[in-house]
Amino acid sequence: MKIKEIRAVPVSFDTDAVTNVKERRPAWDGEVANPMSRYPRYKSLRRLWTPSWGALACVITAEDGT
Repeated sequence: MKIKEIRAVPVSFDTDAVTNVKERRPAWDGEVANPMSRYPRYKSLRRLWTPSWGALACVITAEDGT
């Protein structure tokens, strides 16, 4: 089977469904290892290296249409 097309499509989530979910564990408290941890300027600021383009899905279509 060969790949015919690959595309990225924006995805949106039902925010009501997400906000009504009970937490299973507490949120991260303190420093979290990340790819930018080696740079002191960015070490504690995860939001600076987090992508800002929103949620995406990868849609792959094969030659047979699947």
